[in-house]
Amino acid sequence: LVQVVDASGIEGRDPCDDLNTISGELESFSPELAARPRIVAANKCDLCGGSFVLPAQGEFVMISAKTGEGIGNLLAKIQLSLPLTRKKAELLIPYSDGGLVNYIREEGVMLKEDYRPDGIYVKAVVDVRFLDKHQDMIIG
Repeated sequence: LVQVVDASGIEGRDPCDDLNTISGELESFSPELAARPRIVAANKCDLCGGSFVLPAQGEFVMISAKTGEGIGNLLAKIQLSLPLTRKKAELLIPYSDGGLVNYIREEGVMLKEDYRPDGIYVKAVVDVRFLDKHQDMIIG
């Protein structure tokens, strides 16, 4: 979960109080959801002049939706918190299974494709379940 809180305090609210309120409401709504890992995005950092003090617990990122500051860091934290579902791989796909190349184009990220005498060489980012199913085609 990503919680966005106004770090500037320009509306006279305490961001830490807001976080506590959100956490309490989330716990009341769904304890299961509240137990999930959270990243707090402290927004409007461009307006707080470095005076915002982050609580000592959890993952926090200072961002500014207006200027874009910290967005890359937030995206990196989100990506690191997600389970690994895709992986870069090199495959040699037999021509008889050429339909898999189209699947990779549609469902993955094609990085390189080369037609060779022994099959279609593909370098791509694909779902790990696809790789598990087609281990015999993985090369390198």
